[in-house]
Amino acid sequence: MERHIKKYLSYVLVIVLAVGMGISYAYAVGANDSNAFVTIQEYEERVEEIETSINNISKTILDTNMDYVMNGPRLQANLVEGFENKGGTNLAGASVMYYPYRDNAESTWFSRYSPVNYVMLGDTWDGRQVVTGNIPTYAGDVNNTLFPCMCRFAVKSDTPNIYIILSFYYAGIGDPDGIRIYIGQASYVDLSKEIQDYSQATTITATVPLTEWWNLGGTAGPQTLARNNTSIYTGSKSDSMFPPYLIYSTNNSATTYNLSNPGTGWLTRAVTPLSATVTFEFPANSCIIRYENTSTPYFAWNLFPIDMKGRKYGNAYDQIYVSDTTTTYKSAHVIAKVYSPQKGCLALKSYLNGEIPILNE
Repeated sequence: MERHIKKYLSYVLVIVLAVGMGISYAYAVGANDSNAFVTIQEYEERVEEIETSINNISKTILDTNMDYVMNGPRLQANLVEGFENKGGTNLAGASVMYYPYRDNAESTWFSRYSPVNYVMLGDTWDGRQVVTGNIPTYAGDVNNTLFPCMCRFAVKSDTPNIYIILSFYYAGIGDPDGIRIYIGQASYVDLSKEIQDYSQATTITATVPLTEWWNLGGTAGPQTLARNNTSIYTGSKSDSMFPPYLIYSTNNSATTYNLSNPGTGWLTRAVTPLSATVTFEFPANSCIIRYENTSTPYFAWNLFPIDMKGRKYGNAYDQIYVSDTTTTYKSAHVIAKVYSPQKGCLALKSYLNGEIPILNE
């Protein structure tokens, strides 16, 4: 319709000038005739002014209506991406920012409708984004509550080439140290190895400065956590996806997400005025430490970057493929460290899509 308006605009203007005043087109618009109502130049300038006004009005309408929203350069939708909107709603419709979940009983309100937004943005290798949201759920009752991944990122350890991948599933408000991580998972990879070897017990430490890392809320800062194995489970690479989209609220609730516990894992957090160091003790044949507890001691890694400007957290679809056996396809073994323009920092990558941001390098 806009094109039609512009097409007939000049005719309408001339008709208004000519008919409204009882004059001809030639008299109304003339190049050099001093008796003309307007010159051709004045006429064209007026038409241009009106067209500009129409364009401005059209842009305002398009920018604020659903047609533009759905056909604009980026999909304008309420999506889970890092910390942008990692929760769902409670029964009153209020935002639940700390613990998205699906109740275990199908008859409860949290299972009759979806309080959790499972739609996520997936970053592709060429800078585009795709919408995805096929996190598996169940049609009937389950043994325990399901928690999808809230966010995911990697940190370089104090050992060259070894990176800890951290995934957070369930958190709650605590005092005095802000939000506490009730369910979290740590996995590790060694970029110097084409085939990952988890046969030996491995102790890994990761240190971050407190000028750049802090709790999620709270003013007290991270507290020292003595070496412990309370509510800690361990798993091998073959136990589940690496790492999974979602987990149950207890260790062995379903065959898909349980852990084999090949040995005892330990977590420790040491804090100085300038830094915090978390120690992960993986037993032999293990590459996973999962923590599940809603009371002290909490997950040792409760640290997040203070400044995320220009960077993004990973979500459930940012994963890597880990191989611990020899195959013909060597490309399946490669875990690369690349710069991710999507995440705004270095990232771990193995699939064509999906990048786990490294937030301390």
